[in-house]
Amino acid sequence: MELQQSPQHQGMYNPLSKEILCLMNKQLILPWTRRHRCRTSSSQCTFCEEYILWFSIAQDILKYISPRDEIKLPELELPNINELKQQQLKQQQQQLQQQQQALIQSARTSSKPRFSKKNKKNLLL
Repeated sequence: MELQQSPQHQGMYNPLSKEILCLMNKQLILPWTRRHRCRTSSSQCTFCEEYILWFSIAQDILKYISPRDEIKLPELELPNINELKQQQLKQQQQQLQQQQQALIQSARTSSKPRFSKKNKKNLLL
C-alpha cells in the first residue's frame, strides 16, 4: 500500500482510510505468532520490541489519515423531561377543551328548531 502517494488528513471515511482501518483491526484480532518472554523489566524481548514497533507505526498511520483539526460539535441544550411532559399534557388538555367546545356548539345549533319561511308564516297565522 502506497500511503505516501495519497494526500494527508483525508479523514476516516474515505475508501483508503476504511481499508487501512480494516487491516489494522484484523491485525489486532489475529493472534501474535511469538510469545512474550520478558523476565525482567530492564531487558525487552523481541516480542516486546515488535509490539512497540507495531503500535508506533499504527499511531503514525492514524495521524497521517486523521483529519488535521478536530471538529467541535455545538452543544445542544436538551429540555427537561418534566417540562416536556407538562407541555404535552397542556396541549392535550387544550385539544380536549377545543373538542368539547366544538361539541357543545354543534349541540346548541342542532337543538334549535330550524324553520323555513313557510313554517314561520304558518305559525304566525
